[in-house]
Amino acid sequence: MADDTSDSQLPQLVYVPEVDLEDFEDYAIGDTLQDGRYEVIHKLGYGGYSTIWLARDNRWQRYVSLKVLVASEGSKSAGADMIRRLHTGSDTTHPGQQLMPRLLDEFSFAGPNGTHVCLMQEPAGCSIAASKEKSVNFMFPVETARSIAAQLIMGLSYLHSRGICHGGRLHHPALSYTHCSRNPDLHLRNVLLHAPGLEKLSLDELYKLYPVYKAPITRMDGAPLGPHAPSYAVYPMNTKVAADKLVDPLIKICDYGTSFLPATEPSPTLHTPPLFLPPGDFFNEPITLAADIWPLGVSLYEVLGERALFEFFSDDRDDILADVISTLGMPPARWWSHWENRKDFFEKDGAWISNM
Repeated sequence: MADDTSDSQLPQLVYVPEVDLEDFEDYAIGDTLQDGRYEVIHKLGYGGYSTIWLARDNRWQRYVSLKVLVASEGSKSAGADMIRRLHTGSDTTHPGQQLMPRLLDEFSFAGPNGTHVCLMQEPAGCSIAASKEKSVNFMFPVETARSIAAQLIMGLSYLHSRGICHGGRLHHPALSYTHCSRNPDLHLRNVLLHAPGLEKLSLDELYKLYPVYKAPITRMDGAPLGPHAPSYAVYPMNTKVAADKLVDPLIKICDYGTSFLPATEPSPTLHTPPLFLPPGDFFNEPITLAADIWPLGVSLYEVLGERALFEFFSDDRDDILADVISTLGMPPARWWSHWENRKDFFEKDGAWISNM
């Protein structure tokens, strides 16, 4: 499939979309990379800028996570640079370092869409968000929730000790929040659980536990498939563990593709869903490491409780800010006085306008 994503236009649909499947690229189960060293054997997931495959490292006889970036991401990966920074010249005594992904290998290959950067890491399981969605009551056991919360705090502490802000700067201005299936920010879809014992499974055992389910690929216009499109798409492995059944969790904080260093890149434009934007961004205040604290707090609330703290049904910033104030109370005076549209929602004393 031609890679239509650019900074000036949104991707155009060529193939009929399937639920839980990404835009199709030129690889499938059975493909090998790096002169046969890595064999693609299943799919772990996908996001707005990449597909993550489970591969077999035939040199070291182990399973690895193979993250293949879309060709439009160029020949270098900012995420790889950040991961290297997390494990280079750092304080190995910090308890949060073990919660960081480790880059095992990095290479590129040329395809019909351009050059794809591949990042090799240890495989991980489902996200914290997916675990909650699978449970009956959307709740973790108390000790499990406390453990996840503590790990999130330790992990963010380590990130900040390395000068990294996880919250993503704007990467593709043309992609709106609704067009990105995953967002590279500090939220529960980017917090993954440790893989469920994959290293102990033979390939036959793995396929028995996690069968490969395929879907045929068809074009929107009914034309024949292009020469570089696979004949089928693969659904991700179902590694979800229900939140109410989860004990002794070990998490990994992932996705650094749009993370940045505030010391060298002050006040970038954030590529963040409105729900996770720090309130200061609404008022054009400088973006610092503190930008991660708001999404951390929102995530901790969701980990420790049943529902999300905010459940917005609008991308309008004023609507969102009004809901935040309704939930948490009056903001600092400097924000309240500079919010031009507050009169549409609140009286001068902070009371809701009666006709709303």
